[in-house]
Amino acid sequence: TYFDATPEEQSDLWRAVAEIKLALDREFQPAGYNVGFNAHEAAGQTVMHLHVHVIPRYLGDTPEPRGGVRGVIPGKQQYGDLAPASSASLASEIRDGTAAYSLNPFASLPAFVPGQEVSLSAVLRDALQIAEFIDMVVAFVQPGGINEIREDLRQALARGARVRLLTGDYMNTTSPDALRSLLALRSEYPEHFEAHFFFADGHQSFHAKSYIFVRGRYGVAFVGSSNLSRTALTGGIEWNLRTISSADEPEFQAIRSRFEHLLAAPQVQPLTRELVDAYSTRVPIPPAPEPRPVAVAAHVVQQEALAALRRLRERGARAGLVVMATGLGKTYLSALDFKQLGGTRALFIAHREEILTQARDAWEQIFPDKVLGLLVGDQRQADADVLFASVQTLSRTRYLQQFAPDAFDYIVIDEIHHAAARTYRKVAGHFEPAFLLGLTATPDRMDGQSILDLCHDNLAYTAGLLRGIREKLLVPFHYYGVRDEIDFAQIPWRGRWPIEELTATVATRERAAQSLREYQRHAPADQRRTLAFCCSVAHADFMAGYFREHGITAAAVHSGANSAPRSESVKQLKAGELEILCVVDVFNEGFDVPDINVVLMLRPTESPVIFLQQLGRGLRRPQQSLKPYLTIVDFIGNHRSFLSKPQALLALVGQQTPAAAALRELRDGQLELPEGCSIEIETDAIDMLEGLARLNRDDLLVYEYSLLRDTHGRRPTAAETYASGVN
Repeated sequence: TYFDATPEEQSDLWRAVAEIKLALDREFQPAGYNVGFNAHEAAGQTVMHLHVHVIPRYLGDTPEPRGGVRGVIPGKQQYGDLAPASSASLASEIRDGTAAYSLNPFASLPAFVPGQEVSLSAVLRDALQIAEFIDMVVAFVQPGGINEIREDLRQALARGARVRLLTGDYMNTTSPDALRSLLALRSEYPEHFEAHFFFADGHQSFHAKSYIFVRGRYGVAFVGSSNLSRTALTGGIEWNLRTISSADEPEFQAIRSRFEHLLAAPQVQPLTRELVDAYSTRVPIPPAPEPRPVAVAAHVVQQEALAALRRLRERGARAGLVVMATGLGKTYLSALDFKQLGGTRALFIAHREEILTQARDAWEQIFPDKVLGLLVGDQRQADADVLFASVQTLSRTRYLQQFAPDAFDYIVIDEIHHAAARTYRKVAGHFEPAFLLGLTATPDRMDGQSILDLCHDNLAYTAGLLRGIREKLLVPFHYYGVRDEIDFAQIPWRGRWPIEELTATVATRERAAQSLREYQRHAPADQRRTLAFCCSVAHADFMAGYFREHGITAAAVHSGANSAPRSESVKQLKAGELEILCVVDVFNEGFDVPDINVVLMLRPTESPVIFLQQLGRGLRRPQQSLKPYLTIVDFIGNHRSFLSKPQALLALVGQQTPAAAALRELRDGQLELPEGCSIEIETDAIDMLEGLARLNRDDLLVYEYSLLRDTHGRRPTAAETYASGVN
């Protein structure tokens, strides 16, 4: 059975499922899938075998699609008779695939929403968690109304729900800022979100308010007095009545039909940036009694960086580099600097979608009224006020040529240590902004020489981890270096580790047992929230399975087909429902997981840059709770590539030291660390590293050369080689 298969066989099975799904997507475009298997007699097997099924599904292919695979066979559905106690619990059961009901899934929503005792916003949130299709028609929208349901809308859109919203200019009450927020949502989910605008032209009233939700053959509509404003959704005297398809089918279908009729009216146009700009010129917007406060106040390090950037521009500079440790708020700094610059349009460039979406969310807190758009994958809104663009997408000629060189007066290149790549150079060479800001957490000794030229050789500001810890912006750390029982000398080395051979060596029960033993010995037992960095998908799956086998809740998160859901896994980690996330190259940089308090280094890292990035994932201080410190459990092997760790540890505390000198300082234990920090490396691990450091000069040169080449992505210069400690 699947449960008896090896981790490699399990991985192959799910890879096959993914390939079958892709083939079905190309040929038949189904609306959904049932995927699963039967195992043993209790599950209905009559002949013992491994049976995996991938079944394409279509809306309406059965009268009742819920109930999993059984629902594919007419007459075989088996459902309970009770609806869940609340729509919130129903939404949870639907997401988990455990819902068992025969009633309308919207049946638990209240029939009358009076506004004061029961707010419409709470009801809408519940319905948004369930619905597959959502239509809203409101006479006007306000920023507060959008903000009330924005995250719930995003969650619905992210899971594939289709949303259409119709508003208008009746009495010029709709806010242009709210319309810009709708444009931003459309840019995030262009395939799933539509916004339309009704022109009343002064003669015809437009005062409808209705919220329509559909899942399968069931639906509900709330019709009444609530427009999309904070007052109407939260505390005002607003009456709304429910019309539900299972009880009021003719009325419900009449509402849906009327919405379609209204959407097709000649007075309706799709919402565009040009439409919003034209509307805003004729709508009187009363001045606010006082300036809108910035949602995020700059802390002391950010204030210093902002002042340094201001002084740099006063001297006529048009670019600058800021080096700030992970967790000190580089993204918020960029938004605050754009604000102090007084710019009109900004471009934020990064190489991962997670970085871009988190950056957009951060900027949104400071610029709630600007249109923030994404240019990544199928999300493309090139006309946004602030565009968050994937360098892979933007560097393509057909996209880059859409923008004039002066299209943006402010450009941010995040994680600029990647900018030695040709794609970054192509993008940077195309634009001529008023100011370009480079951001990185990487010490300049390791990457700075290769990126400073993009920032016109202006190092504007530097703040390391020590500064963040001393200012109590980051948490202290306890580092434990233990000798790895693996013999790495048997693995071929070609400037980096070969993944297949490395996986075969580390994904063993013996190595897993040592990992668990050291984890339990060094990490505090209470409320562990752990990131375990693995070397490959197979290694992550293996380790997650091993931890679960020993009573520890764990999940593997990676780019493979059988990865646990990334966002949901992070939520479960924060909630304490998971103890360990075994990850592969998805949380190295740019992804905030501030609640973790243990980092488990289960993979060797050729680059000190990656080592410091992984360590830095846990130094962020959570907003809700104050974890006392971060525990790092690191495995040190018998290979010269591990010599980068002593250097990286000293770089962590602000010292640039060659490997041999770094080892001496670590053995002496005389490092000046911030209060609450400690570095402990087993004596036999230091002895082993000192033996590796006694290489002949030719071996050392070859090693340092390959390390620098892999770090920079190009051949290092003589100056960079000298700075690495080889002389």
